[in-house]
Amino acid sequence: MEGKIMKKYFAIIALASLTLVACEKVQEFFDDSDDVTTIYAIAGANNTKTTVNGLNVLWSSGDVVAVANENDEIVEFTLKGGAGSNEASFEGTLGGKELGTYAVYPSTTNSAVSGTTVSVDYLDTWAYGKTEVPMWGKKVSEYSFYNVGGAVLVTYSNVPATTNGKHFVFTSNKNITGTVTVSNLGGTPAVSTPAGGNTVTITGIPSDATSVSVIVPVPAGTDYNITAALYEDSTDALVPGTLKAATGRTFKINNITKFDDVDLTPIITIETSSPIAVASTASTDNAITYNIANVAAGEEVTTSANVAWIENVTVVDETTVTFDVAQQPQGGAGRSGEITLSYNGASNVVVTVNQDPAPVINVSTTTPLYVKETGESSQSVSYTISYPTAGSALTAAESLDWVSTPVVGANAVTFTVTDQTHGANARYGIITLNYPNANPVSFYVSQEGKVYTLSGTTNNNTQSGVKDNGISWSGDVSVGNQWQITGTKNQTQTKEFHSTTEMPYNVTSVDFTMGGYNAVDSIESLVISAHSGSSTGTEVGSTSISGRNNIVNKTNTLTIGAGVDCTNKYYKFSFNSIYFKNNNYINFTSAVFYGFIVNFN
Repeated sequence: MEGKIMKKYFAIIALASLTLVACEKVQEFFDDSDDVTTIYAIAGANNTKTTVNGLNVLWSSGDVVAVANENDEIVEFTLKGGAGSNEASFEGTLGGKELGTYAVYPSTTNSAVSGTTVSVDYLDTWAYGKTEVPMWGKKVSEYSFYNVGGAVLVTYSNVPATTNGKHFVFTSNKNITGTVTVSNLGGTPAVSTPAGGNTVTITGIPSDATSVSVIVPVPAGTDYNITAALYEDSTDALVPGTLKAATGRTFKINNITKFDDVDLTPIITIETSSPIAVASTASTDNAITYNIANVAAGEEVTTSANVAWIENVTVVDETTVTFDVAQQPQGGAGRSGEITLSYNGASNVVVTVNQDPAPVINVSTTTPLYVKETGESSQSVSYTISYPTAGSALTAAESLDWVSTPVVGANAVTFTVTDQTHGANARYGIITLNYPNANPVSFYVSQEGKVYTLSGTTNNNTQSGVKDNGISWSGDVSVGNQWQITGTKNQTQTKEFHSTTEMPYNVTSVDFTMGGYNAVDSIESLVISAHSGSSTGTEVGSTSISGRNNIVNKTNTLTIGAGVDCTNKYYKFSFNSIYFKNNNYINFTSAVFYGFIVNFN
């Protein structure tokens, strides 16, 4: 018993480049006992198994081959064994006649053999899982089968489930179904044009099939315009994302033209720029525009936010999600949150929302403002607003009877400070700037005036005199009727008295008052100096006056020095005098310090 090979076989190329002729061998075996002839179809060692993306073009259950007997009468041979493999057996009844020369596949009512011409059908419908590729076979000492035309392979992956089953539809601008004749089989075969239709339908694709691969036979030719798509049964609704099209294509015998694989995994695409920037104020109906590629029936987008201030995230329709944001807390820093869009089968997509900080008042003028006693009444403070909000404006407030109501301009706040009368106490106050939802900004206005008085008024702690080592004061000092600065006869001597604690002001001048004197030949000089750390520490500024007549029984205003910062300094008074007799003296009455308050409570 001898078997020979018969197999459905196609060469495979990507968009038509490689040609591989399909040729399979067939031989008969006849059993006299039951008048049944068995044809063995077995792939030989030198043949190539055809596999396309996991789809094997092999014999399948129910395959029927139309074989001509010696009188060119068609006898059907049906697959007996080997479905799903490249080895199969077919059985048919020849009725005592011999096999003829030719055969065709698939076997239909139009299958025919007449001399060196055969008729074979391009079917317009078949069930999913089969591949009805038209072939003709010729027997010399054995059968060899040849493809009539070419084919198209379409593969879909991650196909969404549908409520109903699906079917595949392939259309062309040319006829691709119906009966064709293949003539001149003894020489160069010629294939006629089919006279059927331009649509092929493959039915029975399961509703839950996630991967679909189909091969559609097409006659060889040029200038084909084709489309391919999956549709849901019953409704004929297009399965989104499955429609493919190509134009100007050429199909050749024995070639499979392969569409790019169609991956139907749902994809969420965000069309709104991310991150989304929102103002610090509360807002509603902020929008995210999105698109879903490869929509699955019955599936909807869901959303979530990872922060509480992103509120009411709502899927409005198939393209829009809206959300609200809460107002920033007063003085709140910039913050970020995320909205996640989810869709069954798709990767989650995260949209970032950045909310501006609450508005910030920026004062660019150096504060506190230090205002002289007189001559500096007009004052101005420059400002800017970071992250301003629509419809909001800066306001300024104060409750000082010596400062006018501030006027708020586009970038500055102006006000007037009333001049001080010399001898009045130093003073300060607060002006506060407000802006909706911003932290208020306050600044001090400090006006020059009297800050400290050192005097020799009468009390119980009489100081008998300033000796060689000097005296010290701390706080408000009052010793004796006057401080008497005494000296030794006929000697030039320097006598000092100084503070033992720093003066918590920025001193600008001292009104120094001296009383009378007794037998002092001359007063060379009076020096007032300011020091850091102690009254003997580093001198930061000084002022002086010379001559007895310029000093005694007079009040002198002595300025420490322009541009000298005398904040929190120690002070020393030095007298350089020549005494005519022992116990002669000069009387010190008072020293009134003027300046700015710098420590604000």
